[in-house]
Amino acid sequence: MNDIEFSPESWRKAATGFSEVADDSSHMVSELVTATTDAAACGAAGGLSTVDGALTMMLQVFGQVMQENVITPYCEGVASEAEVMCATANDYVITEADNTSQAQSLQISP
Repeated sequence: MNDIEFSPESWRKAATGFSEVADDSSHMVSELVTATTDAAACGAAGGLSTVDGALTMMLQVFGQVMQENVITPYCEGVASEAEVMCATANDYVITEADNTSQAQSLQISP
């Protein structure tokens, strides 16, 4: 039979991973959005026609919408999960200390 052991440190380690993913994804997705909404890459940055101007504006708006409605909320959510994982680890440490103290006061071996 396998024993499963809860470790506050495992929660902290996972939280670190989540924090890193939040930071890395923000940069990676922002770069992707910037690259895919680059009017120059579409040949529309020269402003040679009304269509070029309209396309440039649409791409800029799309990039802004992606940043505000997708990238930022996603990264904030992942970072929030990291914070909750750290809080879980801290709460567990406190609970264990309380349990040990209670057991000692009752003269029970933990």
